[in-house]
Amino acid sequence: YKTKGGVLRKIRSLFGSICILLIVQQGYSQVSFTGGKGLARVLSADPVRASDIYVNWNLSTFMKQTSPSTLSKYYRSNLNVTVGMASYLELFLNFVPYQDDQKHLWGQIGDTNFGFKYLTPLSTNFFKFGISGFYKFPTARIGNVAYESFFTDKPAWAIKGLITFDFIHMMPTFPLKFNFNIGYMDHDIYDQFFTSKIDQMLIGAGFKFSIRSIQFYTEYTGEIFFNNSQQVAYNQ
Repeated sequence: YKTKGGVLRKIRSLFGSICILLIVQQGYSQVSFTGGKGLARVLSADPVRASDIYVNWNLSTFMKQTSPSTLSKYYRSNLNVTVGMASYLELFLNFVPYQDDQKHLWGQIGDTNFGFKYLTPLSTNFFKFGISGFYKFPTARIGNVAYESFFTDKPAWAIKGLITFDFIHMMPTFPLKFNFNIGYMDHDIYDQFFTSKIDQMLIGAGFKFSIRSIQFYTEYTGEIFFNNSQQVAYNQ
């Protein structure tokens, strides 16, 4: 679910992805849509293995009947690179080669994010605590386009705390993995921290279950304007 102009819209998305693992050995990590080890959007606390390099591309699209004779469409693609620098550190780059801007026949290049994930020493095989963040370069021509999560045409940054509970070592026959994210995003580095009406709290939770090489997972994510409850409802 996403919001635009105070109206909650249900979005049906179709995701196609190509993932290329640039190592000789078998890969053990699932990479998120925007880079970094995790689920679709929720990140895990642990990074990819040191010296592993993942390149993945995905495409999302949805359609909405806005009038009896009008069908609105939206397309977006992500190209990501995730690199394991050490057993406790990964770096990732997310680039949007194309997204519709709802104003021109041909859309635009989207924003570019450069991020990191650090696995803290407060971690065990079962419990992992990490920190992730990214800096957004405003390479998109138009900010906050329709049918897209909120973003501005200004430089931005975000920081998240990551917690993972991994049962694979405790119960190898029941390989569940739970991930929880909470963080803050400043959509304009030139305004005041934590007080702007466009500041957001980022939340996410998900789990996955593996059967051989097949992974089943589900997740919930939210981007909440916590200083703008009068214009945007808390659950939008």
